[in-house]
Amino acid sequence: MKKVLPIILVFSIILCIFSACSSDGTGQQMVFPIDSEPKYLDPQIVSDRGAANIIANCFEGLVAYDENGALAPAGCEKYEVSADSLTYTFTLRQDAEWMVTRSAKALFKEDEFEKFDTRVTASDYVFAFRRIADSATGSAAFPYISSIKNAVKIHSGKLSREELGVYANGDYTLVIELEKSDPDFLFALTLPACVPCNETFFEMTKGRYCLSTSNIISNGPFYISNWADETAITARKSESYHSASSVLPSSVYFSFNNEKETRGEKVKSGVYELSPVSKAQVASLAGEKGISIKSFENSYFALLFNCSDELLKNADLRRALSSSLEKEYFLEDNSSAALGVIPPVSRAAGSAWRARAGTVTPSFSGTDDAKGYFSKAQAALNKSGVSLTVLCTEENELNVRKVMQNWQTVLGVKSSVTVEAVDASELEKRIKSGDFQLAFSTVLFDSDFALDALLRFSKNSSDNFARLDSSKYENLLTAVQTAKTERESLTALKKAEQYLCDAAVFVPIRQENGFFAAAKGVSGIVFSPGGEYVYFKNAVRK
Repeated sequence: MKKVLPIILVFSIILCIFSACSSDGTGQQMVFPIDSEPKYLDPQIVSDRGAANIIANCFEGLVAYDENGALAPAGCEKYEVSADSLTYTFTLRQDAEWMVTRSAKALFKEDEFEKFDTRVTASDYVFAFRRIADSATGSAAFPYISSIKNAVKIHSGKLSREELGVYANGDYTLVIELEKSDPDFLFALTLPACVPCNETFFEMTKGRYCLSTSNIISNGPFYISNWADETAITARKSESYHSASSVLPSSVYFSFNNEKETRGEKVKSGVYELSPVSKAQVASLAGEKGISIKSFENSYFALLFNCSDELLKNADLRRALSSSLEKEYFLEDNSSAALGVIPPVSRAAGSAWRARAGTVTPSFSGTDDAKGYFSKAQAALNKSGVSLTVLCTEENELNVRKVMQNWQTVLGVKSSVTVEAVDASELEKRIKSGDFQLAFSTVLFDSDFALDALLRFSKNSSDNFARLDSSKYENLLTAVQTAKTERESLTALKKAEQYLCDAAVFVPIRQENGFFAAAKGVSGIVFSPGGEYVYFKNAVRK
């Protein structure tokens, strides 16, 4: 036994030297948790955050973020923008290829693969953008490419998708024409939906595109090597990638794990190289040598209403509760009061939205407004009083009870408001499923775009935690996307944000940050500006 152990140790060291391990931290596997197993990995229709991060690492679009958060060419060598900002011309890389795995090759009939063009060409981008513009695809990315010529008409069924203003001029030149100037268009091209899609392979999958490893081909630094049900998706370094030598990890292991309360400890112990963490977990990691924290101004602590609830679908009742809310109870030392529904991290028309729009708050406040709205709600609901239950975490229960006392003082003793304190994971689950009336909770808005925060409240959004179904609000969102000028678009954005405030759909109280924690020795990970996407291509762990 004494001889066997040293032999095993020596063999392990040799194996480490000659395989992935390296003294400079390259060749490591990166482990990153996502909430649940993706239903699919089709870039053009993906909306799940975890799935989108897998796509962001396995596919590559025209441009990407660098380590400084600036845009840089990725799938293209260079791009030019016309003087009127309406025509974008991309010169594509000529060394970009599709990674076709052994299981994907099984889809091809005899000798078919020999004829398959593995080059990534301009026609692959044309097909991808046509899929986004086609309403039958159901792409959540459409609002961000709606400035492309004819996109809105195609989406509404007035034109065929072949008339979209995206053209291939030969194999390696892609031309995109816009209907109107869009300062955020290049940033929109970083979205997972804007990666190329090979039409030949897409048709070959017969409706099962990106539903399994055998139905996926990718052009990014990693490829899907294993999709284990209920466990994880493993993305291995792709030797077909045009810059394979610059890809530093051997693989990325996307672990399916929604046990968010354990993530901080797993970063601390080195199980995860990177993970989203809560504010409480950041505090528990303070002082841990080597662990780094990345923060983004992308969250709010807020009062949430379930607008589909029998009582709270009445906007006047929501206004009564909102205008008599003492926000001061929740403003902690050094915390910042919320300035609107759209968080500071979000951008519009080329700059930070909050800097453009300023503070957007409800047009009502105070006891007198609260009493007036409550009287109108009583008449509409034909009730002398109401009974409501408020969800919150235990740490917020005391302050919520103070708010409840104020509500009952202002609205009268006939109104009954009770509190239900649950743990953070249960609170998140209840809000997501719509099993609540009111809730005090932190809400994450991690997109780079102002419009995305507003789209969260659309009746068509799977993330519509407010359960809002308002034709007036939908018309405001449509006005943003169909605006003919930048000024009209910004005006429509502000009107939509003001509507959410005035209808008391969502009541932000204080600005919060979203956090990521990286394990000891981990560096080189790149984030999108809002923290929505994480890129592992340059990641190392020493």
